[in-house]
Amino acid sequence: FFIGVLVIFQKSSDKALTNKLQDGPWRLEWKNDGFDYLKLLKEFQAGQAQFTRLSNKTTVREVYRVHYMGRDFVLKHDTELEKLPEKRLWIRLAGTLFSRLIKMTTKAAQKGCTVAQEIFLVAERLSGPFCQESYLIAEYIPGQCFMKEVIEKEDLMFFIYRRPDPFIHLIINSLNQLHKYGLASDDIELSNMILTSDNQIKFIDLHPRGPIFLCQASDILKMKTFYNINTKSANVFVNLLAKIRYWHHLFRHQMRVWRNRLPAPDVRVIWEDESEKIERLR
Repeated sequence: FFIGVLVIFQKSSDKALTNKLQDGPWRLEWKNDGFDYLKLLKEFQAGQAQFTRLSNKTTVREVYRVHYMGRDFVLKHDTELEKLPEKRLWIRLAGTLFSRLIKMTTKAAQKGCTVAQEIFLVAERLSGPFCQESYLIAEYIPGQCFMKEVIEKEDLMFFIYRRPDPFIHLIINSLNQLHKYGLASDDIELSNMILTSDNQIKFIDLHPRGPIFLCQASDILKMKTFYNINTKSANVFVNLLAKIRYWHHLFRHQMRVWRNRLPAPDVRVIWEDESEKIERLR
């Protein structure tokens, strides 16, 4: 893997934010900060790096905490394929998710964004314009995760969450900063938020799989529908789009009620203080 003649494509300027490399079907891009992220990836693949496996919700992704040269990183190995037609169309137009994401987060960090997990390296195995397999090396953010535990029982996974109520204002402020620097989560949920020791909320696992204004509107919509938190973007168009999508959400919800097809609430989501439910699972 990544053995042989490697052709490096770098921007002509010495101040390029990222470097690029092509090896057969694999395309790599990494942050230009002097650290050897390629060597880290190769040593991890060879089993020579120190790592521990982290819990994850999906079976198509493996997530590890890697300790290397005095630093901690998150390393993800992903084989998830994009199936939605509109997302596949966007990939054809704008490129794969991770190749766009490393550019976006690197530029945002350079401009002063402190609430988004940094991406250091992306390796994607491509088939045409689509990614079949990927490795991603990202910033490890120490702190408290709102998802406290995952319990597996009878082929189901139950997620134990810490209640976010005391930190709502921090979440809103961090989301506003995320959007200010041209980023979006597009997967707003408690497991993708880290409360740091200096009382800051940082977003991890960003997945803006479409135009950024649509992803930002999705963030605002999910904050309202999931947590009943009202937040606004500095972009008037994004706010209008979020309102339209929220009205559409209410309409679809009401239609399911009328048809008696409203799904039961997800009983796999349990709050940390609901000790009786947790004990029954164990």
